[in-house]
Amino acid sequence: MLKLNYLKSIVLLSITILTFFSCEKNKEEEGLDKSAVACSDIKFDILFSSNGEKIISLNYSEKSSAYIPIIEDAVSYEWTVNGESVENKFITPDTFKDLPSEITDAIPNHLKNLAYVEFDRFKDAEVSVTVKTKECTEGITVTKSFTKTPPFNSCDPISYHVDLTKDFKNLILNVNDVLGTIQTTWTVNSLNDSGSVVGTTTSNEVRNYTTALNEGLVEICVDVTTSHHCTGGVTICKKIVFSKENLEEIKKDYEEHYKTNPIEHVSLRLVKNDDETYTPTYSFK
Repeated sequence: MLKLNYLKSIVLLSITILTFFSCEKNKEEEGLDKSAVACSDIKFDILFSSNGEKIISLNYSEKSSAYIPIIEDAVSYEWTVNGESVENKFITPDTFKDLPSEITDAIPNHLKNLAYVEFDRFKDAEVSVTVKTKECTEGITVTKSFTKTPPFNSCDPISYHVDLTKDFKNLILNVNDVLGTIQTTWTVNSLNDSGSVVGTTTSNEVRNYTTALNEGLVEICVDVTTSHHCTGGVTICKKIVFSKENLEEIKKDYEEHYKTNPIEHVSLRLVKNDDETYTPTYSFK
């Protein structure tokens, strides 16, 4: 009888132990399931500040950035670049609180809430970030490859901006900022239908050269020497068509976009035509 009772006790104890571990396992699996569901709800992509674009302006930097939107309820962002941990940084609306409203209004909302890292722009990089939340305890990891952009050469050919004054009576010409000492000579030619020059203005103004806008075909040339160590300068000429219809369309777009937010000039972009001339368009259309 004692032996039978002993065996019963052993069996009951075994059942109790198995039940305990089974419950614990179920709790653990339930926790993993909840974490997996929470992780599956986190969606984002890694973006780069510069990738594969030739750097020809003062925006030149030895650093590039990888960034993602700040994730709601995130408790950590763990970044690695080529397998090495990198310090994480943040951009929030508070970053811009001391800037004028005309500047902050121009910054897209998706650039006001970022988690980001910086790394060497001149090396290929495999960038990873693991985001964890209270619910997604295991975290979700996204990896993306960055292709290095080429080194900057201050002697490379540059370009220039063409803008309009807000009264649409004058051109504002401005060389894209470059490294080194800059010397410029501007030549603005008004051309007739046959391409002959009917009027010319010149200036050595380095930046913000303003000259009268003449409707029709206008040839704008700039001779630029960008640094004392360059062997020579570059000359860039563009023939731009300022038709009456084109200017009226630009003015309409400008007034529509900025009737409640006046600015000092009208930003243009130049679209190249098949005949090698350029047509200006309003850049924020």
